[in-house]
Amino acid sequence: MINKKYISYFNFFEIQKKKSKKIFEISNLLKNKEKFLDLKPKYNTIFIFGLPRSGTTFLYDRICNKFEVGYVDNIFARFWKSPLLGAKISNNLLELENNKDYLNFYGRTFKLKSPHEFSYFWRHWLKIKNINHYTKFNSKNNVDWKKLATIIKNIQYEFKKPIVFKTGFAANFSSYFEKHFPYPFFIYIKRSPKQVAVSILKARIANNKSRKKWWSMFPSNYTEFKKKNYLDQIANQVNQLNKDYQKAYDKIDNDKKILIDFSEYVKDPIKIEKKIFNKIKKKYPKTKFDKKKIVFRNPDIKLSKSEIKKLISKINIT
Repeated sequence: MINKKYISYFNFFEIQKKKSKKIFEISNLLKNKEKFLDLKPKYNTIFIFGLPRSGTTFLYDRICNKFEVGYVDNIFARFWKSPLLGAKISNNLLELENNKDYLNFYGRTFKLKSPHEFSYFWRHWLKIKNINHYTKFNSKNNVDWKKLATIIKNIQYEFKKPIVFKTGFAANFSSYFEKHFPYPFFIYIKRSPKQVAVSILKARIANNKSRKKWWSMFPSNYTEFKKKNYLDQIANQVNQLNKDYQKAYDKIDNDKKILIDFSEYVKDPIKIEKKIFNKIKKKYPKTKFDKKKIVFRNPDIKLSKSEIKKLISKINIT
């Protein structure tokens, strides 16, 4: 059963999706008018990734608020086909509202200034057209990496700051992201696999209103488990994505990455944020470390003890 409040959250995003169609049309009309400069890399490109429900959105939101960085907000994201225009609009409207409540609904945020995953943009440029493309890791995929890197550099130039993205594709294409994007830095956040699995089950119910419908990223061996029952699907999603993401992370140069433990982050976010700041080794004009208490607003979705026990028994990660 889902609390009425969370049903209204789901409906909110469905309404926003319909309203955004007109903006998408405008963005599509303007995409061929954008001119990108051939710029020298100047700022970091920061990528956050982790398993679904591992704290990536919360970390992303905090970094956007604590660090002097550019990021894709809910205004910018509507202009994914004309990203430079989106960056210009966002950059000029950035101070219209305060965004420090860190409220999100399974990775989706509410306010205009809140960070967005920019999935339409990444799927378009990375040529992600079907599930098979999601399951590949470090496949070139005929991506125009030079053009994509140019777009990112122009967005950075508009903000005149490092830019941060939250995307699972940073794991899928880690070698290429590291090679082509300006001064790349990767933040991999990990959470208890059992907690992740239970949270994914709740996400299926909240977003799909069904336990049986897939939710979020696909592991490399998805086809082997796609016809299994929902508990086996979720357990495999967690078990295999953990292997896929760890393998991708291990290949990244040590100076360009940091591993964050979710439980440690929640206990002392300021300590971890300073650790990230120091590891990036770039001087930012301004960095804020507040002592605001972290409050999570978890959906009120009830699961039986037996269902939880069956699910976590299938998690083979220590």
